[in-house]
Amino acid sequence: MEESEKTVSLVKKPENEQNIDDAALERNFRILVIDDNESIHEDFKSILGRTDDGAVDTVEDEAVIFGTTPDTPEQQNFEIDSAFQGEEGLKKVQQALDEGRPYAMAFVDIRMPPGWDGVETIKKIWQIDPNLQVAICTAYSDYSWQDLVKQLGKTDKLLILKKPFDNIEVHQIACALIEKWNSNRDTQLKQRKLHTDASAEQSSIPIFSLADLNDIDIETARMLPESIAKRFRLVVVGSDNGKVVVAMADPLDVVARDIVEQKLLRPVKVLASTAQKISAAIELIYHGSDVAEQRLRDLVGLDTDSHTNENDLLIEEISGDANEADITETVTGAEAASKAPVIRFVDLLLSQAVKSRASDIHIEPQDNSMIIRMRVDGILTETVPPSRKMQAAVIARVKILSQMNIAERRLPQDGRFKIKAPGREIDVRVSSIPVIYGEKIVMRILDSKAVNHDITCLGFDDEMLSKFKSVLSLPHGIVIVTGPTGSGKSTTLYSALNYLKDSTKNITTVEDPVEYRLGGINQIQIKPDIDLDFALCLRAILRQDPDIVLIGEIRDKETMEIAMKASLTGHLVLSTFHTNDAPSAISRLRYMGLEPYLLSSTINLVVAQRLVRRICPNCKTIYDAPPELIARFGMDPKRFENAVFYHGTGCQSCIGTGYLGRLPIFEFLIMDTDIRRIIAAGGTESEIRAMSREKGHGSLLDSGVSRMLEGLTTAEEVLRVTFAETNN
Repeated sequence: MEESEKTVSLVKKPENEQNIDDAALERNFRILVIDDNESIHEDFKSILGRTDDGAVDTVEDEAVIFGTTPDTPEQQNFEIDSAFQGEEGLKKVQQALDEGRPYAMAFVDIRMPPGWDGVETIKKIWQIDPNLQVAICTAYSDYSWQDLVKQLGKTDKLLILKKPFDNIEVHQIACALIEKWNSNRDTQLKQRKLHTDASAEQSSIPIFSLADLNDIDIETARMLPESIAKRFRLVVVGSDNGKVVVAMADPLDVVARDIVEQKLLRPVKVLASTAQKISAAIELIYHGSDVAEQRLRDLVGLDTDSHTNENDLLIEEISGDANEADITETVTGAEAASKAPVIRFVDLLLSQAVKSRASDIHIEPQDNSMIIRMRVDGILTETVPPSRKMQAAVIARVKILSQMNIAERRLPQDGRFKIKAPGREIDVRVSSIPVIYGEKIVMRILDSKAVNHDITCLGFDDEMLSKFKSVLSLPHGIVIVTGPTGSGKSTTLYSALNYLKDSTKNITTVEDPVEYRLGGINQIQIKPDIDLDFALCLRAILRQDPDIVLIGEIRDKETMEIAMKASLTGHLVLSTFHTNDAPSAISRLRYMGLEPYLLSSTINLVVAQRLVRRICPNCKTIYDAPPELIARFGMDPKRFENAVFYHGTGCQSCIGTGYLGRLPIFEFLIMDTDIRRIIAAGGTESEIRAMSREKGHGSLLDSGVSRMLEGLTTAEEVLRVTFAETNN
């Protein structure tokens, strides 16, 4: 972080500048219409808002109007928002202030059943934004100006608009509004410029230009809630010798400094900056990457700081031992789970998971706390937990969403629900198990848009891709993809199905669960509670004239025997398995009791795979790998001669980890004549592995080292996922 030599004065602002409202200066003539009659909203759109072709643009629930009014003194953009109840209108007013783009005017209906009437709505609006100009709309003659002024107590911010509307009257209101704000804007901007120029001459506070926003310490900056940053027009930009460095639009605001010190429990070092640059910094800090985590912190902070009320006590009642909870506590938990803070917390948690590319969310109750972790790029990292009084309600909320039985806390349960993201729906698979302090919840995020089921994008090199396609083109046989949970097996098989999909073929899958929906393919969900298992489904599928069958997982001998019978009768079978590498899959199948001669005649290919983290391209740099680290590969040192090693130093894009995304590494065991002969003769796993290496098929470690030498991943990452194999 650089500080220029320019400084600003510590002189007091002129009295007439003390109440300059930055938000008011930046109003873009946003108009809010609050009325329960939809036709009224259409009236305002037709009067004030027109596009070039005379049509009104509507995006979801919000109408955004761009155009000009005939009587405006200059061409002007309008942004018209709609709310159909008072409470909805208040939320929009607050949201507009939080975004730094408050409304210039609100048209409020006098009567809006059900809920508040217009007078009460306006009172609450002015509590949020005292500068908002309001026109109260009424068709009732019993509401006089005197009565409204008596109830509301303001005249400079209040107008009355009688229904039905007169277009000219609405235009006149809009014109007067524009002229008023243009006049105020010009006057106040001139005052601000004079103040800035004058204060710059008598400087004693360094100026922080914020020219390079990358100088801001995002993690430190987000310790301060966004609401405080916006309210006082300041941002935390870093730390220096134990002090928090704060850039302020008004460095003389001692109240703001005291609040920041109290919130962060550290002394403050003040720098000066302009309001515009502060706004740009706020956008980066609170609306850049990982913004959902900060919002969770703000929510938990608000909940922790709030006074205990009846709702808090209800939540406390269900925070005891889950195994001792009775029906009354369960009902209370459901009520607590429906409270706004709990709903917001779960929504923000899911939003953060999607934005962070997390594959799983773990909610783990402890003795007097709760741990929430997200698996991002295969690694679990902790995130913001709820306050203690919200913890049981958060679990109840997830169970309600998943349509689980919230009264059952002694047995494992499974469920699922969908969440909406921009342009798509995301499936969330939920599992709960009883632990000593309550129930542990794991949510698997299945984002179909984040997964590319194109076989050419799986990460095979050209030779491997050619071999894989060649095996898939065979009319019968078994293809097994093996690896631990979360290693990308399902993605590989779904990509294979996409490649094989053809209108001339009947493709059927049996899965538990169905993770992604594929068009043109018949997918069956296993249902153990009604005895619909893999074996039963497979027997039924074989009577459905299939060409290709996918089995989600080989779990027992019976399932594998049916798969082998299917392959022997002219079907191509794809499935997954759990072993350390490709040759050990043969050993495990023999251990299950399957005949070696059947394995040798039915299996065409075994693919072992893992996922390693990819080096972040934004902070990728060359480094010298320690010799002892390279020695752990147990390979010929000549392979690493003249090798260039890379790693990530950590940046904002990768949240300081040095990694961004993952890529696969593979091992192929292709069944040719020699390997089939060894398997049929009962050969050992070592003999199968040695023959595979002799045929030129490398191990997972070989594949990982190749990716490392290509500069795509690090030595530490390869050893992390293939460590067990290096001991062989």
